[in-house]
Amino acid sequence: MIFRCNLYVHCRNYEVKIAFHEGLKSGGTLHFKFGDVNLNKDVEKGITEHVFRDVRLKKGADWLEVFVKSNGKRIIPTYIDIKFKGTDK
Repeated sequence: MIFRCNLYVHCRNYEVKIAFHEGLKSGGTLHFKFGDVNLNKDVEKGITEHVFRDVRLKKGADWLEVFVKSNGKRIIPTYIDIKFKGTDK
């Protein structure tokens, strides 16, 4: 299973917070993909959230995919928060 949705963003820097309600039962690799941005992070058992900072996303619509691969399974997050960081100047 993966979290997948279509999303439109402006060309800006964002902070992406990915949360898991009960913490991960085992470690794995967190995957974030939007357009040509593909981020991966090894995560430990028990974490409840991870934040990718200063993520530069290109303007436009594309598919957002987020999941943790752990022990051959895909775990979807319970919450994803994408916040614009900076100013419009």
